Amino acid sequence: MLINNSQLFIEKQTNKPAVNLISVGVTWVDGKCLFRHDKKWSNAWFGLCNYSEMVWAISPKDYPYPLMITSFSVSPTEGYCEKAYTCLHFHCLLNRFNKNIFLAEFKDSGAFTLGLPTDIGSKPLWFNDGSVSWKRLVISPEGGRLEYSEEKANRSGDKNIE
Repeated sequence: MLINNSQLFIEKQTNKPAVNLISVGVTWVDGKCLFRHDKKWSNAWFGLCNYSEMVWAISPKDYPYPLMITSFSVSPTEGYCEKAYTCLHFHCLLNRFNKNIFLAEFKDSGAFTLGLPTDIGSKPLWFNDGSVSWKRLVISPEGGRLEYSEEKANRSGDKNIE
């Protein structure tokens, strides 16, 4: 890892090519599909890793940049994941979470602005502690988006979990 001009870069070894790579899809779930509209988590996107079937990223509704990530590379046999340093599923065997690298992804915001706990990385976050089953929401294998539809909610009745 090189630290240069307050930016973090991960240098990939070029003499050892990645092997056994698979493309893992990402399913983005609109928080309004899960939570009442007055709850803070209804204003977030939850990025589900189709490999671990857990949340690897979250993003505020007004920051759509992460939603452009539709897949990433994983090699379970080599213990490699392209998102290992920024993944929020701390119990994944491929996870190598680093708070500074995670903050570099949101370079325009700090830890306080993002509302991160001071001990992030040391214990599971509420959405990955096993109390929420994300498996039923994963769109396998390619991923996609589950977006809230006001029209459909009015027809069928809004059934959020909280």
